[in-house]
Amino acid sequence: ELGEYNEEYIKSLDELFVLCKKYNIYVILSLFDHYDMRNYWNEFAYSIIREGPCRDRDDFYNSWFAWQYQKQRFKFLIDRYTNENIFAWEIVNEMNGVAHREDKEWTDICVKWFKKASEYIKEIDPNKHLITESLTGDHYWEELYACPNLDVIQIHTYAVGDDPFEIARIVNYYISRSLQFKKPVIIGEFGGFKESPRKDDFLH
Repeated sequence: ELGEYNEEYIKSLDELFVLCKKYNIYVILSLFDHYDMRNYWNEFAYSIIREGPCRDRDDFYNSWFAWQYQKQRFKFLIDRYTNENIFAWEIVNEMNGVAHREDKEWTDICVKWFKKASEYIKEIDPNKHLITESLTGDHYWEELYACPNLDVIQIHTYAVGDDPFEIARIVNYYISRSLQFKKPVIIGEFGGFKESPRKDDFLH
């Protein structure tokens, strides 16, 4: 429910960070994930169908009422984990994937919200961790990567063909396009699809 947090998930995250400290591993922690919004909107706590503040997926980024709950979630997670082994906050895993659309208006909506959210996170995080953001595989938004509060450009890509060098070419392409922003580039997700007979080759 809105404003409530699942104790089992929180317990799992707490245990994760105990292990991270033990093994000196640093984590990119996603503060939201697009998957439920994209695929299970009618069951998502922000949906008006569940008596939430959002009539549709656009409202997740546009609604003033949704923003109040989002800020509450950011503050809860950042207060709880800012002193743990955090490499960066990823505000929404694959931010553009919230809705089934790819038009310019949607890009503008997402980027405007990212600017607002990243400013708020920078303001409330006493340890000033890096901020990163991701898009669904093989999307590239210069408007996002130019944002001052985006510290690390993150790439997600999944190979769809039979060429095991496809991922490497895609990653090199994105890195070369990103040089203009003078920011580090990381590969957040990559791989071949499960049904690919050459999945091991892609990962190698």
